[in-house]
Amino acid sequence: MKLKFIGLLLVMFGIIGCSSKSDIGIVKNGHLEFANSITVGQAFGAYRYFKSKTWRALKTEDGKRIVEFVGEFDCGNMEIKKKVKGSNKLVEQRLLVLFTIKPDNTFKISGVNFHSKFSNGLENDFSFSEISSIFINSLYQNEPPVL
Repeated sequence: MKLKFIGLLLVMFGIIGCSSKSDIGIVKNGHLEFANSITVGQAFGAYRYFKSKTWRALKTEDGKRIVEFVGEFDCGNMEIKKKVKGSNKLVEQRLLVLFTIKPDNTFKISGVNFHSKFSNGLENDFSFSEISSIFINSLYQNEPPVL
């Protein structure tokens, strides 16, 4: 399912190849507006609720430079703040954050997506923009996600 989800996003963005590895460095060594004291790489790298983290640089058909971050949550080590019907446990959850590199080598967050899978087989995908700053802020504070 993970490959299907990421594949769908890649098709949506018309990815045709990889961008320079320096694009990953631009994002990882950069800062978000609200947090000038810590880099994106430091914050995402230190987030204790991820069991794995992956960075990829991509280029779209129309030349946009994208850096993709995928963090897979350690659901067994996480306090879940959202209840689902019955007593279904969250068995898998991952976060996808897309950063768009601008021509002046600055960047912005251009997409945030959560994929969740529960013990009853239910799977949810949702993307958001307005509340993405709330989650990113909790990531920077090393707090569990509140969805």
